[in-house]
Amino acid sequence: SLKSIDGKIPNEWKDVSSKLFRNYLNNSNDVNLIISIISFSSLLDHQSALEVLSSCYNNGIGKYHSLIYVSLGLTYESLNNFISALDNYETGKNIGAEPLVFLEMKYKEFKSRMIQRFEQNSFY
Repeated sequence: SLKSIDGKIPNEWKDVSSKLFRNYLNNSNDVNLIISIISFSSLLDHQSALEVLSSCYNNGIGKYHSLIYVSLGLTYESLNNFISALDNYETGKNIGAEPLVFLEMKYKEFKSRMIQRFEQNSFY
């Protein structure tokens, strides 16, 4: 079992992730796998979580599942990287990540938060 230390990625992650990417190549959209990765990343600081989630995504894990796009979007947003969050949600929609209804709902919530941020920071 991987344990984060002070929100950082544990040293064992490199070995675990390489085995994970090899062994789950044919099951890369398995919901239990994706939930496990997201649960693990939630124990990390935002930058480390982004590193884990991006690494998994870049190796094909969750490419067609909306959970990975929502998790990445929320992580980008927590890092105030709103353009990457927006691009991420758009990519998920364009790829047709499932369940699409969930992705669209979370994307709509994201856009609503962006409008609130804009209104709070406007000087008119």
